[in-house]
Amino acid sequence: IQHSYVFVTATFVSSSPNALMDDAQIEALAAKLLVFGFDGSGTKPNVHACNMIRQGAGGVILFGRNVDNPKQVTELCENLKRQAGDRKLLIMVDQEGGRVARLAPPLFTAVPSAHTL
Repeated sequence: IQHSYVFVTATFVSSSPNALMDDAQIEALAAKLLVFGFDGSGTKPNVHACNMIRQGAGGVILFGRNVDNPKQVTELCENLKRQAGDRKLLIMVDQEGGRVARLAPPLFTAVPSAHTL
């Protein structure tokens, strides 16, 4: 099983300089900074993805192993968002353009590399 994790850094500023956060609040804020990848290319997120979202992860990154066709990607993204409920969930793709194209032609629009642009 291949899992990918990306940690995003951010600074949290409290509206009250004397405010203390308990462990649960700190864990919830830290979870929002976690972006993860998962195995599988179906329309439903796997158990790992569901667990990560349930635990408060802030984002998901899709790789080639998650992509079959536009309809499947659309349904997968809808189901990932549904898992998050009312929380915002950032969904991104490892799509650098050029040679790194997870959403590749002919099913998806070609994106030129940064060097080409």
